[in-house]
Amino acid sequence: MVLCLAAMGCSQRSEVQDDIPGRLHALAARATHPVYFLGESYQGKNLTEVDNDGTFVYGTCESEWGDEGPCTPPTQVQNGVAFLPAATRGCARVRDVRGVPAASFGGGLAVFTGNLMVQIFGDETEDEGDLRKMGDALRPIPRPAGSTRPLPGPTNSILRDINKRCGAKPGGHGPTIEK
Repeated sequence: MVLCLAAMGCSQRSEVQDDIPGRLHALAARATHPVYFLGESYQGKNLTEVDNDGTFVYGTCESEWGDEGPCTPPTQVQNGVAFLPAATRGCARVRDVRGVPAASFGGGLAVFTGNLMVQIFGDETEDEGDLRKMGDALRPIPRPAGSTRPLPGPTNSILRDINKRCGAKPGGHGPTIEK
């Protein structure tokens, strides 16, 4: 799983990949667990990149520094095995999303389902409410839009880690960032 976290300067520029439907089909065919995304478009932003690791990019960007500088795609959804290392800092529980624990972490929203952590990152204009709406729109590929039933809960060991590192209830915090 690629984690861009707070800075999100993941690439010099983002461009639209060829054959997005084919990439979605191939990813769904080889996935051994659900892979969540926002659909082929989300609020006017087209799905422009599908990575083999379950990262989905919506919209494009160009660096203000030309081809040499980083740019932040407007919206990203990253799927990966839930992992909150003991050194996790700055994680805070927020209201559940689709019936599963969620946390504000790394500049985005982390949603914990099964043994996965699905991280959602928006652009600088989007706040926690916008990220929560994205969380509500998550669906596994290739399920159609409108799949809003509750997500499968996290495993017990992941739930213990979330409670310890991000707080046991919404409004709770894990260890703070040391300065």
